[in-house]
Amino acid sequence: MPIRKPQRLATSHACLSALAGLTFLCSVGCHTTANTGLAPRMVSFAPETVSSQAPKSKIATTKKADSRQVAFQSDIDDSSEGLISLSIDENLDSFVETSEFIATPATSAVELASESHSPITLAELEQILLSTNPEILKAQSQLAALSGKQLQATLPPNPTAGMIGDDINADDGAGRYGVFYSQQVVRGGKLALAQSVVCAEQEVAQNQVNATRQRLLIDLRQRYYNVLLAQETVRQTKELADVLLRSVETSEKLFAAQEIAKAPVLRSQVEYQNAKMMVSQAENQRTASLRRIAALLGESAVRFESLAGDVRNAPPMSDFEVVFDQMLTSHPELSAAFASIEQARRELAKQRAVPIPNLTWQTNLQYDFTTDEVVGGFQIGMPIPKFNRNQGAISQARQNIQTSVHAADQKVIELRDRLTQAWSSYVDANIQLETLDRELLPKSAEAMELANEGYRQGETPYLELLLAQQLYAKTKLGYLQKLQQRWQYEVEIRGLISNFQ
Repeated sequence: MPIRKPQRLATSHACLSALAGLTFLCSVGCHTTANTGLAPRMVSFAPETVSSQAPKSKIATTKKADSRQVAFQSDIDDSSEGLISLSIDENLDSFVETSEFIATPATSAVELASESHSPITLAELEQILLSTNPEILKAQSQLAALSGKQLQATLPPNPTAGMIGDDINADDGAGRYGVFYSQQVVRGGKLALAQSVVCAEQEVAQNQVNATRQRLLIDLRQRYYNVLLAQETVRQTKELADVLLRSVETSEKLFAAQEIAKAPVLRSQVEYQNAKMMVSQAENQRTASLRRIAALLGESAVRFESLAGDVRNAPPMSDFEVVFDQMLTSHPELSAAFASIEQARRELAKQRAVPIPNLTWQTNLQYDFTTDEVVGGFQIGMPIPKFNRNQGAISQARQNIQTSVHAADQKVIELRDRLTQAWSSYVDANIQLETLDRELLPKSAEAMELANEGYRQGETPYLELLLAQQLYAKTKLGYLQKLQQRWQYEVEIRGLISNFQ
């Protein structure tokens, strides 16, 4: 029923008061909406809580302490079902401060080892790499940024409030003035579907972080074993130099006793100098290998003298097919490819929901200066999906699923090819190592020892001793070379199956 006002001034004050009150109610309403689950202030995402399957179209909210668990399901395609669970915190400020994806550099084990002058272990090197490498930190930051994208996907449209005027130039009065308030209601579960797409994107990003970590760990492992091999080469060349030094001393004694000519003495001295050069080269190679590790760790200088580990001990490998099956289930690049398929399926479900029209309602309250009455109004409407039913985007999303499936198949073929090549080289190096270790090294060492003993007693000519020493040195260096190849391919294989035990 119209309400009569005795004075126009009073009614204009009432109109302005109504506008101020409506503005206050809008602000309170927005705050209330944020606290009732329609516009959550913060969403914290844990990758392990997101299933690899698509959600179905149901939404349920349960309160627990200071957070709410929102579980939603939405149809992705005709055959896939699944559940996505998210934790919604009430405090947005804690979102940036407690993000679990931002890594903080740990205390450098290199500094601790350099102070104690103790050899650094592989586990300590890996800890430094994972906590300080900028490439890993960059990938983790990109993953953390998706939490903000996920938060944005949960937010509904903002309401609209304002002032309205009608019949302003009417001859019999100043017209009607008032306020209005409108809100768009998102239908079809679009917010939940958009959130599920971001959840799948987070899973892809998490697997990409794991792939980056694994690739850098493989690189670190290969450099680590290169250092161990360089340390072993230094030790072996020093042993060979000691043997040749004893040959020089024996030659000089025999020459002083006038039992041999001077030529064998000179040859023994030349061989000893060559061995000393080999020691210098091995030490230089060890220093270079240490610098390569320091560069990977972001260290400006080498602050450790040696690494702890035994390069000659290696755990046995499984059968090729077993290793291949492990690779299919654990390799992060494959996991990222499969997560991309799930993301494409959820994107298709989201595009299918786009044609469902959103509902927009509006209410207004006006004062008529002509009749001194306060009148109200109400509007509600939605677009009619007559021409644009999002056909193009749906078709594109459907094709993107096929593209993701083909990309995953291609990744499987690529990884199997890499595993096949690495496995073949690993088996060859292993066979040669076993032959060198069981047959060639013991026999060449025994031959050199017999030649040394015979030379000291004057029964063996120096040329025969020289050939025995060269054979032993060649066999020993060949053993170290094959050992390096075996570790190179073993690290690559274990990296493919995500197994660094």
